[in-house]
Amino acid sequence: MGTEPQLQALISNSLGVCRVIALAGPYTNPTGSVQLLALSSSGRLMRVNLPQGSEKGILSRLSSSLAGQRVKDLLASIGNVWERAESLKQKLQEKNESLKQLNQVLNICSLLLESNGKEKQSNMDTKPLISCHGAARWSSLLQKTSLTLTCVLENSSGCTLEHGWTLCFQVHSFYQHPNTESASSSYSFPLRKLDSGQKLDVTIPLESNGGLFLPVKVCCSLSFSLCALFGPEASSPGVFQLLKEAGSISATLNTLTVDWLDALRLEGSFSPNDIRCNTVSEGIQAFLRSRGVSTKHLDNISNPGPVAVVVSVSIELLKSKLHLSTTSSLESSMSVLNWLVSPEKIGSVKSPVVNAYSPDGCSVKIMAKEVTLGDFYSEGPLEALEIRVESSSVAAVCGLHHAILRRLLDLLRDSSAQYSHTRNLKAQSLCEAVRHVESLYKDLQDAQNKAALGGEMKTSQRSDVLFHIFQELRTNPLVIL
Repeated sequence: MGTEPQLQALISNSLGVCRVIALAGPYTNPTGSVQLLALSSSGRLMRVNLPQGSEKGILSRLSSSLAGQRVKDLLASIGNVWERAESLKQKLQEKNESLKQLNQVLNICSLLLESNGKEKQSNMDTKPLISCHGAARWSSLLQKTSLTLTCVLENSSGCTLEHGWTLCFQVHSFYQHPNTESASSSYSFPLRKLDSGQKLDVTIPLESNGGLFLPVKVCCSLSFSLCALFGPEASSPGVFQLLKEAGSISATLNTLTVDWLDALRLEGSFSPNDIRCNTVSEGIQAFLRSRGVSTKHLDNISNPGPVAVVVSVSIELLKSKLHLSTTSSLESSMSVLNWLVSPEKIGSVKSPVVNAYSPDGCSVKIMAKEVTLGDFYSEGPLEALEIRVESSSVAAVCGLHHAILRRLLDLLRDSSAQYSHTRNLKAQSLCEAVRHVESLYKDLQDAQNKAALGGEMKTSQRSDVLFHIFQELRTNPLVIL
């Protein structure tokens, strides 16, 4: 019978024997192997053959130095495998972070594209989740006054604008002087981190090539550099070069227009010291010189006085579009002037006459009053609001006239305020207005034809014709219904 330690040793899968309860003494067969007889707990008799090892097969014991070296080699191999595993783990984490960042970038682009699509379809005043709005302000630096645009980037979405995003501005002038190379400028502001609910204020200059050419269109956009997804050390040179060549993802935020109304300085907020204002004759000379026409014959032309333009708008149209609830003509005039001059500060205009200064320092007067136009409708007269601009600067008058018409055009395009008139126009008054405009157009064509055919029309005569057409078009305008 085997002893208890022998039984414990035999209960092992290495010998292929399990649950042995009795063991007979070993004996050696002629082949040299050792045989054992064993009885299992189930009553089965088994014979176990144990090969007898030769003395040649006994391995010699390793020396302590060699054993230590092998242990060192094994530990070094384990360390190398661990370092490779950590490196792969770090790369996997970086790729996961890059994928999360790319997913967030695509979500932000989707929000911007969706808000732009809704704005184009509805023209409603719904504020987008990521918006950029601005206001023109005059600032002084080193005794120099310049017009700047302060823009506010507001993040109301659930996403974070992280490293890699850049706020970009493209400033384009509608007017370009012939002596200037380009009237376009670009500005960019890299973002560090703009969480949800935070705002970022930036200021950009509106002057280009040493001058201010209004109106100015400012295109605001957000751009994301694809190189920010993988740094040069975190990716292969080929991948980084591919991302660098791919450029960036850009989405438009808003397009702002800064015109002469935005650049006005109200009386009392600015002192025009030592600023030279262009008179009417000087404005005409500057216009002709910009077209390559000699103006040496115009040096002795006297100043004809201030220039005025008039814009007439139906008072019913303004009340409907601007949601005016006032019944007094004085309050209606002040509300419209407030909407034109300072829409951000409601109630800042206290008079139907606004005295201000143009960007070139000339005095400007903007007036509004209600007038009654007879023989306009078949049912009766038309109540209209007459907006009048006066200044000795031709550039200021033209710029303000263009700015007022642009605001009225945007107001007419606004589909959120519906307005329709059902009254019948008198054909006679409409035909007279059309004939008047056609006669002015014919005078302009005659002047252009004489100049093109090499006629002997003097420069002074040509300027008189242009100034006459200018005054007729702006002092006797058509009524905006």
